[in-house]
Amino acid sequence: MSAMMYRLTDIRHRIEEEIRSELSRRTPSGLRLLRLRRLNALVRERLSARLRRFAPA
Repeated sequence: MSAMMYRLTDIRHRIEEEIRSELSRRTPSGLRLLRLRRLNALVRERLSARLRRFAPA
């Protein structure tokens, strides 16, 4: 696993923890959840693009 893949995976893990933390609050912030989910989708997109680029054809 390259350093960039590891870094993206780590960032995604931390974002998912933040989403779970926000959802467990008594009144979760919809705006914060929206921002976190969008960021998570962007990181997931970058990860999949890197996997497609290095996958054997």
